[in-house]
Amino acid sequence: MVFGGPDIREIIVKFGFSPGDGLRRYFPLISRTISASLLISHGLRLDTRLILLFSDGLFLRFEPRRLRHLRPDEQSTYGIVRKVIVISSGRSSPQARECFPGVFAGIGGLADFLKGGVKVLYADSKGVDLKSLSCPRDFKLVIGYPDLPNEDLQLLSRFDALPVRISVSYKAPPSLIILLHNYFDRTILRKR
Repeated sequence: MVFGGPDIREIIVKFGFSPGDGLRRYFPLISRTISASLLISHGLRLDTRLILLFSDGLFLRFEPRRLRHLRPDEQSTYGIVRKVIVISSGRSSPQARECFPGVFAGIGGLADFLKGGVKVLYADSKGVDLKSLSCPRDFKLVIGYPDLPNEDLQLLSRFDALPVRISVSYKAPPSLIILLHNYFDRTILRKR
């Protein structure tokens, strides 16, 4: 089963740690971020693209229309992410390479992913309440973990990004992503 049509939600999570630290110390968070972004009860969410940016410039881009073998359990997700990181380690080319079906890796920065002319939102506890937004068809959401550094906030302002308060209680990317999906899914279903 798949959910979603041609509209794309692009979720960009910028981590303040390296891929190695991510595998060693933060993998449960990474796994839950991937699952919250791309999985629904019995399949893949085709309306969402996920980009994970690490502090060393490595990015992993998950394309659900090509993605294979993603399961909700942490061990299988660990295997996929570990394989992609190992294959892509030591690469300096910004050109993304498909290292696993539907998972691309390359070198890049946040600015590389903000281009494209769609509405850019970013998670900020002082931003506009999510429920006050009209539902954009295509958008990019940037989440920083643990926070977005000042240079990224300045970059986002150059792209006229809108700060959005998704939750006052939750700060971790998986929780914010689930709340965002729930809100926009319900808004879209009400419009039909």
